[in-house]
Amino acid sequence: MSDHRRDPRIPIRQRIWCEGEHLTLYVQALNVSTRGLFVRTANPPLPGQHFRVSFPDLQEGEVVAQVEVVWARQVAGEPLPGMGLHITAFEKGAANFNRFLARQERAARAVGKTDTEN
Repeated sequence: MSDHRRDPRIPIRQRIWCEGEHLTLYVQALNVSTRGLFVRTANPPLPGQHFRVSFPDLQEGEVVAQVEVVWARQVAGEPLPGMGLHITAFEKGAANFNRFLARQERAARAVGKTDTEN
């Protein structure tokens, strides 16, 4: 997959809730940026669908955002099934999210870890 992102992805291992019409998932986000995230799931919603994600238990505080599925991958043999999400708006905690990103970025730099696959 070619990489057309404006912002670098920061590797994380954070459980999040995805909630929308006919959708409730408790899944793991594997990387994140200021505008989006990659979420691991075997049955991702189709591109174009919109729903809410929330990040429970962040030390920075509550974060709830509206997202859109940009791409979905569930084909056997692919590296990781999941979906790419674009953050369209924050309902709560935009500043908390930015503090979370900064903390995760510092941690990734400290161990020399980057994520370019997802």
